[in-house]
Amino acid sequence: KFKKDMHENQRALRRLRTACERTKRILSSSTQAHIEIDSLFEGIDFNSTMTRACFEEMNMDYFHKCMEPIAKVISDSNISKEQVHEVILVGGSTHIPKIQSMVTDFFGGKELCKSINPDEAVAFGATVQAAILAGKSEFEQLYGFEFYDISSFSVGLETAGGLMAPMIKRNTTIPAKNTKTFSTYTDNQSGVLIQIFEGERAMSRDCKLLGKFNLEGIPPMPRGKPQIEVSFDMDAYGGLIVSAIEKITGQTQKIKVSHDQGRYCDDILRLVEEAEKCAGKDEAKKLRVQSKHALENYVYSMK
Repeated sequence: KFKKDMHENQRALRRLRTACERTKRILSSSTQAHIEIDSLFEGIDFNSTMTRACFEEMNMDYFHKCMEPIAKVISDSNISKEQVHEVILVGGSTHIPKIQSMVTDFFGGKELCKSINPDEAVAFGATVQAAILAGKSEFEQLYGFEFYDISSFSVGLETAGGLMAPMIKRNTTIPAKNTKTFSTYTDNQSGVLIQIFEGERAMSRDCKLLGKFNLEGIPPMPRGKPQIEVSFDMDAYGGLIVSAIEKITGQTQKIKVSHDQGRYCDDILRLVEEAEKCAGKDEAKKLRVQSKHALENYVYSMK
């Protein structure tokens, strides 16, 4: 209307965001809200009216994105919607009637639990997590709760042919530890490279590299004879320690991967989505590599 560009005016943008947030809250209980900002930009007043229907239409893409994590949780937990006892709304945006309606429809008309204040639930949850991280065991005793965390993504190491060998799988309750024995791929191999990856793809090149180290000093032996024991130990905070020991010589190496080394970055979320889309292709690649290894082992055994 006035052909003004206020993108560079941070004060005006902040006032507009505040008004929009207030409008969103009003539309949670009313069907219409009036926006009025005096002298928003260059002395120009801003006045507008927003209806709930218009608000829902403008934000429908975001509402649908809110449903994706719910569907993912149901899928990962291996339960049906009918097995869910209560649906509890947490967070300020759950006040929005359209979101409540979509969640109700998703669970086949199940009545939502509204006896818990969504805003207070967030604060209480943060308090619980703080108590856990601080090691306040008396908190659990006081409220009678047991708290469990899970690994957000699979972690493992690269094996021959570039295969990703998961050691701690996604959604495993942590703390967790897993140990497996591996061996060499060629005769008289004096060392191995341990590469740690995170992701859900079958090939390590499609996963996120977390770290790597070399284990040297393996005695000369035919392939498959050395016994290299690799352990993945993930603590309750998601920190990961990977160690490897050669059983004959006792040679050992280890590496620690912490959060500040990029374990939980946006790339991982992209990898999880890609894994679901590429599951069929990944399985074909995995079978091809495994078939190649089986043939090589057969030829080697015939020598």
